[in-house]
Amino acid sequence: FSEPAAGLSPPYMKDSAWQAKWLRTMMGLNAYAKELQCWKMIDRDYVSLGHGNLNIDNAYFWRDDAGSLDCGIFDFGGFSVGCVPHNIWWMLNMAEIDQVIENMDTYIDAFIEMYERHGGPKLDPRKVRHLIIITAMQNSMTMIAAVPNSLKMCPAREFETIRDRHDPRIAGNIDGKSTLRSCIHVLHGTIRLFEELDGAGALEQWEQEFWVGEWKQQPKAY
Repeated sequence: FSEPAAGLSPPYMKDSAWQAKWLRTMMGLNAYAKELQCWKMIDRDYVSLGHGNLNIDNAYFWRDDAGSLDCGIFDFGGFSVGCVPHNIWWMLNMAEIDQVIENMDTYIDAFIEMYERHGGPKLDPRKVRHLIIITAMQNSMTMIAAVPNSLKMCPAREFETIRDRHDPRIAGNIDGKSTLRSCIHVLHGTIRLFEELDGAGALEQWEQEFWVGEWKQQPKAY
């Protein structure tokens, strides 16, 4: 996909060493899919009721009679008990990735402070960050599975002449859906997060600290 969509892809995606690291991480996430899900749910302090898809399009805003800004949310189809940092990522995955990467620690600190203020336990920002990055990498796997559909909505020959994500061939509602632009946006963002926030290292850290260290298991071959 990085070849026809070169205009949308960071230059390092063409590097064979980077591709090998990316592939190994994706294979590792797949190999440990069930174990990672267990890890994300095993510590009750990091599990709560939450909205599973609280992007900006599932929020609405208004001002009351006094002019104060208020907000609400809808689309509760994914509302359930789950991993809190998992849901945090799913609030951030459609935001501009420059903003997310630059402000990740600020967002985490703000959430932890507010969560505790309203009755939640005190969370470890390092663990929250680790969980978010793992979730983002899993989100990337989901988007990879959507690439064939993306190429149906916009053929590879069209991608060859697309230079940015604002091109109407991918930015508009294609076939009446926002699927194409959301797939491209999230895939681009998670690739950058993988590179700039060390997604490969996050999986390796989990494997060594939890799978091998805490759970006393042998590393899987992948």
